[in-house]
Amino acid sequence: MKIDWTKVGQIRDKRTMKFFIMTILRSLGGHAKTEDLDQITMMTDSANWFDYRDALAELLETEHILTIDLPEKGTYYVNSTLADEALEAFKREVPAFARGRINAAVMEFRARVRYDNDVRSSIEMNPDGTAMLTLSIYDGEQLMFSTTIFMPDREQASLLADAFRDDPTPYYRDVMQNLGKLISLYNKKQGNP
Repeated sequence: MKIDWTKVGQIRDKRTMKFFIMTILRSLGGHAKTEDLDQITMMTDSANWFDYRDALAELLETEHILTIDLPEKGTYYVNSTLADEALEAFKREVPAFARGRINAAVMEFRARVRYDNDVRSSIEMNPDGTAMLTLSIYDGEQLMFSTTIFMPDREQASLLADAFRDDPTPYYRDVMQNLGKLISLYNKKQGNP
């Protein structure tokens, strides 16, 4: 019988699951978008979806976790003072293996968010159904690279945008190499070494 390692070490006790959820929120600074909390919880491989959702519903009911809606930003979960007090009183309620998984998942999640902010794409549709695809690489807010490409339709533009966002390195490298060749050819035509 093959062991499903994602099930090893899952939290099944509801009380522990509640502390697990509040600990994830604390690791994120005490607040998170609802979908981000869901994603990070599942990234830990420590929680069954249904157990997690049941525990979260009870935390919302007891107001250990609050829901706030921010205009144009969405819905966030926030640890209340009740959650903070409970976490202080029961610091070791979440097992060490789960705390380690929380830290790893939060770090991976933050790296993905940074990557999503640094590698960007946008599609602008033309009246004739063709598309202009802009691919950009940022370092923080500093634009490092950007190019706009004419595409025959939205579907192909979306496909290329997804490929670029998955790994922009080949495209960036090839463009920079071709620009270097272009400069070299130009210099030769001008008689420059």
